[in-house]
Amino acid sequence: MQLGARRFSMRICLTDFIGTDNEKILMTYLEESRHKFEVAVVLKFWYNKNTISEKKLDNFVRTYKNILAHYGTKIYSIESVKNRIDDEAWFNVTSEDRWKDKSNSSQKTTYRFSYLFDNLQSPIWGCVPSFIELVNFHTREKPEKKPFKKRTFNDGSNSRFKKIRK
Repeated sequence: MQLGARRFSMRICLTDFIGTDNEKILMTYLEESRHKFEVAVVLKFWYNKNTISEKKLDNFVRTYKNILAHYGTKIYSIESVKNRIDDEAWFNVTSEDRWKDKSNSSQKTTYRFSYLFDNLQSPIWGCVPSFIELVNFHTREKPEKKPFKKRTFNDGSNSRFKKIRK
């Protein structure tokens, strides 16, 4: 698979940080990190209907429009997704409570990597350095593999049984 064909996306629930102290910190981390990715990445912000007011969502988009535009951000409600393919993410950011709640709709999506946060040991904005590290590791060129040397019949396994002449 070519590196340009891969799609790297980070998926975060808006209700986990919007309107909190972590909102400014997370968005600052994203702004400072936008040139640290070796490839283009997509941010996916999701929410459940009626959990965020239109005014709060509009204010968020207006405040951070430059950062959101740089990443090609998608903001959507889970209920608006017709099939699960639209909700797939390469890197999923979720709280420990949501992770444990298997009935939650956010656990029905597919993802390759996950970042679990809590407010004490690993805050939500810690997902940004983890995401950068993972993306850059996976986009790094891999070293060339050495060709496998096939054995010939002359070098067969019987060669170790040859008698040594003195």
